[in-house]
Amino acid sequence: MSRNIFLIRLIATFESFVFVGPVIVIYYQYKGLNLSQILLLQFIFAVTSLILEFPSGFFSDKLGRKKTLILAYVLLFLSVLLLYKGSTFLTFAIAEICFALGYALISGTQEALLHESMSNKSRYNKIYGNLKHKIFLSIAFAGIVGGVVAKYFSLDTTVILTLVSYGIALGLTFFLNEPKERNLQTLKDDYKDFKKTLILAYVLLFLSVLLLYKGSTF
Repeated sequence: MSRNIFLIRLIATFESFVFVGPVIVIYYQYKGLNLSQILLLQFIFAVTSLILEFPSGFFSDKLGRKKTLILAYVLLFLSVLLLYKGSTFLTFAIAEICFALGYALISGTQEALLHESMSNKSRYNKIYGNLKHKIFLSIAFAGIVGGVVAKYFSLDTTVILTLVSYGIALGLTFFLNEPKERNLQTLKDDYKDFKKTLILAYVLLFLSVLLLYKGSTF
């Protein structure tokens, strides 16, 4: 299963190359959305992420790690494709939902696959920490490159580069091996985790409504 560990590192790296990330607000404005609509899209993403985080672990247990990750990266690829092709608020809202669902499915599944693929479980914390470090560096790299590309080329190019990165990540998931043994989680366990983040959803709702109201008064 050492191949899984190598592939997970590669997949996580390409997944982190969200070149459109640092200019997403400007991109939405370029597509014709106003600030209130952009804030609403971010609220849709945040709430969808919280809601879908609840059953995602159980779903991963039932479907399998590999299939779950394939579905997740298909959704991420689709979300960026909609971002590139879209021109209406509804299209971008669907893109944000797909994006949230994709990341909800990745959350926990990637870590579980990494743990289950290791013969020496005692090295998990070290390898996982190293993985997170590489993800952080990849995000920083994508942020810098995304800003430069947007300035000297175009906003559309940042989306295309992100689409390519997600396409590579998706392709790599097909080479993963499904572990023979899985650490199963119940819906009850997921619900316990979900309750901890429920208050955050209410806070986001309050702030979004407040910001939308403020935006409409200007």
